Amino acid sequence: MPRTPLLHPDEYFRERAPGLDFGYALVLAVVVALLTTAAVGFVGWQFSEALDTTITVENENRPPDWVCEDNGDDWPGCDEPETRELDLGDELWDRFVGLLPVVFFSSLLGWLVVGVFLHLLSRGGGRGTFGDTLAVAAWGGVPMFVESAVGLVAASRVVRGTSFSQNPEVLLQQLQELQSFLDWPLTFAVGLVVAGWQLFVWRAGLEHARGLDSDAALGVAGLVAFVVFLLGVVG
Repeated sequence: MPRTPLLHPDEYFRERAPGLDFGYALVLAVVVALLTTAAVGFVGWQFSEALDTTITVENENRPPDWVCEDNGDDWPGCDEPETRELDLGDELWDRFVGLLPVVFFSSLLGWLVVGVFLHLLSRGGGRGTFGDTLAVAAWGGVPMFVESAVGLVAASRVVRGTSFSQNPEVLLQQLQELQSFLDWPLTFAVGLVVAGWQLFVWRAGLEHARGLDSDAALGVAGLVAFVVFLLGVVG
């Protein structure tokens, strides 16, 4: 008996469904969300460490000039310099840190949304509970960590192989080119493989946990996997 449905989903779900362990599915979804968040954070840290560019920006701690002209340097903040130096690496890392909770909770929300759609679209089977469907959805979400891992490796190779410019305008162009490379060829190819893997898992899960016939389960799983794939490419 297989320990996971990732390679032998029919055998796995046939032996266990319905009555899949929701608690295990919840842990699985949280682990995938944590690993995905860690991968995004590591990519951000690598980029921030690779950037050694400083630019001059307005000092947000200083009031507008008219305030200081009317009230003199004794006014709070008017003794601050008009500009300050901004380290782009540190700024990028701060942005990534703020993004990490969004990545984590978006992953969990995505699991719930996929579970809801799989459950609603498979209601004709008349078998299994919403917890069963969430368990099926959670197992289908595991391949998405593979997508994150591939993106992590690709981004790491790109960062190590790129000499980032000290010129802010040239640096911006470099980052846009890197984003274009990582977004399209890589995301499309890996996303297609992941969607096929999700279809493979979800089809078997819906057939055995929800009581759909094979063709209906394939149709529901294929539709949801396709929508998830499109959102990944567009997003």
